[in-house]
Amino acid sequence: MCGSTERLWAFDRTGAVASSSFDINKHGLEFVKATLGFLFMDEAALGFDPSIKEDGQRFIEIARNGETERLILECPIFRGNRSIVCRASTVWKAYRKSDKTPP
Repeated sequence: MCGSTERLWAFDRTGAVASSSFDINKHGLEFVKATLGFLFMDEAALGFDPSIKEDGQRFIEIARNGETERLILECPIFRGNRSIVCRASTVWKAYRKSDKTPP
């Protein structure tokens, strides 16, 4: 936003897309709809990895040998480039929930 002129941007790993700019004083409903749209986005729409879940601990569930197995994620041990347009690989330290004690 610059003064009363707003332009919406959406960024992902492949690039960016921008809306046409508009005057929020003349198009107040558009401003309200855009603001509410961002406020009510879920985590996947905001760019978070939907396969990582949380219930007091971060975890992922995988299928192995026909059974579902839960892996507890402790902390990232490597984070890739933090640019908007990149692979953004993250390597997590993890252990099986069925293990008696974490490594």
